[in-house]
This record gives sequence, C-alpha cells and structure tokens, in this order.
Amino acid sequence: CAKDLASYSMELHPAIAQESHYLDTYKKWTQKNQFHRKMAEAYMFEVTFFSSEFRQSYMREWTLKKQLTPQEQTNLVSAEAEKSNKYFEFLLSSYISDPKKMDFEERKSRWSVYLVNPRGQRIEVDRIESLGKTTAIDQYFFPHLNRWNEVYRLKFLKETEGVAFLSSGESEFQLVITGLDAEVKFAWSL
Repeated sequence: CAKDLASYSMELHPAIAQESHYLDTYKKWTQKNQFHRKMAEAYMFEVTFFSSEFRQSYMREWTLKKQLTPQEQTNLVSAEAEKSNKYFEFLLSSYISDPKKMDFEERKSRWSVYLVNPRGQRIEVDRIESLGKTTAIDQYFFPHLNRWNEVYRLKFLKETEGVAFLSSGESEFQLVITGLDAEVKFAWSL
C-alpha cells in the first residue's frame, strides 16, 4: 500500500500548476494591526487579501492537500475566477476584548468597512459574511486564526454602475475599518 501511495502523482489544472510556497505567499498578503485602549481594551485585526497571487497559491495548496480530482480542480478554478472577477476579497480576523464590539455583520454595526483608491474615492463593503467557528482546515490555510477570533469574509465590488474602482494604471488602495472606538488602515498594492 505504501508503494502505491509513493508512486501516486497528481496532475494539476493549468491555472494552478505553477510552483508556489503557500506560507510565504500567505505572509506577503496578510497584515496585522493591534493596539490597546484604556488599559483593559485590546483590539487585534488581521487581514488576508485574496490577490491574484494569493488566490492562485491558495488553490494550488487546497488542491494538493485535498487531493482534488481534475473535475473538482476545474470547479475550484471556475468558482475562484468568478469571485476574483467580481470582488476584491479579504479574510478579516478580529479579536476585541469586549465581544459586544465585534458586530461587523450587524445591520447597525458600530464599524464602517470600506476601500479607498488613490483618488480618494471610497466604496463600502458589499458583503460581510461571518465564517463561524474556526476549523482545523481554516487554521491550516490561515495560521493566524484561533478560537478567540471572529472571522469574516469581506467582499467589495470591483466595479459599480460600470465604473471600475481602480482605474487603469492604479494598483494601490487601502482597506479601512473605522468605528466608535478605533480606526485601522491596511495598505495594499497589486
């Protein structure tokens, strides 16, 4: 049986066949901001941006770890391409010592979450989805996650009313999380 496993080789979908070093790519596209207020209040935000480079590395790692079939790989590539074409996507992990202040997906949240482009234009988050309890798979792909964090997927439309958020030649933008208690900014360059 061990011999059979040793000779097994997986053919990767062309969109994910490039060699990648997942953890290096993950670290490149993940930023952290933490601080304290009033001695007892702790805030920690970690954000991973699903850039093209990160998404490709993530798909490759997912394919290898989950031993996806060719059809499953094709489905994964299609789903990720659809998201990538429509959204700027982030994984937000937050820890706030007062759990009542982690209300990102509430309709009347204390937090505003938006992107700002080089021209100062801003777009509000289109979707905030709570990912619930962190699983072992989540922690493998996003090592900063733990049982104390609340985890959200943030999606921003790349285009609204036919106008692109980033104009031709623009590659930098900021993710801003601001509220009654704090403001944090994460700068990204494509």
